[in-house]
Amino acid sequence: MDCSFDSCNLSNAKLMGVSLRNTLFANSKLVGVNFSTIHSQMGLKFENCALDYAIFQDLKLESISFQKCSLKNSDFSSSFLRHSEFLESNLDSASFNNCNLENADFRGALNYHIDIHHTFIKGAVFSSPEVLALLSSFDIKIE
Repeated sequence: MDCSFDSCNLSNAKLMGVSLRNTLFANSKLVGVNFSTIHSQMGLKFENCALDYAIFQDLKLESISFQKCSLKNSDFSSSFLRHSEFLESNLDSASFNNCNLENADFRGALNYHIDIHHTFIKGAVFSSPEVLALLSSFDIKIE
């Protein structure tokens, strides 16, 4: 509870039986970490972190915050992410299938692909021109 991790390398760490509350990870490397094994999480914030290949599958992560993070190939499938932030983060090949992204904030986020047929995005905020990526699931041409 109420912890900060700054400039840590926690890549591939095993988080079995861990609870995280009001925890900040800053300037840290958490590549390949499976967060879906955490017992309890609340108030998680990541700033300038490498979270490539991280797993957040099937979690209730309301109001989680990612600022200037790399989340390449991360898995958020079937997660509850209402009011979450992905500000200025790289979401290349991240999976958001069957997520609740209601009121999520994607301002400045890059390289995301969200299938709006299988993801709830009501009230979410996106930046131009990246927001055009939401149209990719319609198999249309934009010129």
